[in-house]
Amino acid sequence: MIDFISDNAGMIGLFFFMGFFLVMLIWLFRPGAGKLYKSYADMPLKEGQDDE
Repeated sequence: MIDFISDNAGMIGLFFFMGFFLVMLIWLFRPGAGKLYKSYADMPLKEGQDDE
């Protein structure tokens, strides 16, 4: 088993990180996430208005 892992470490790493990247893309562009990210983007502007 360890021989298989050591012989194919590059390919295993490639599949792992490609899968991770694809999961992150799906998570970021899921339906309804845009509203949440828009509220995060407006946070500094809202905090500045509350101080005045």
